[in-house]
Amino acid sequence: MVMPLGNIKVICPGCKWEKGYYLSSDVMIGIPQSCPECGHPKLNVSKNNSMLATAHSTLMKLFR
Repeated sequence: MVMPLGNIKVICPGCKWEKGYYLSSDVMIGIPQSCPECGHPKLNVSKNNSMLATAHSTLMKLFR
């Protein structure tokens, strides 16, 4: 059974670049492997639990 990951945040530990993504499945496709700004090879990925991210996730589930 597919379990959507929902909203995640990708952060570069080198230059502090960050971007949010909504993942409608449990497969992380489309997430960069290195920082697009500075080229740092390792990015931190975390669940985005902000109120805005939660609202976005709920709306995405309703309109699928």
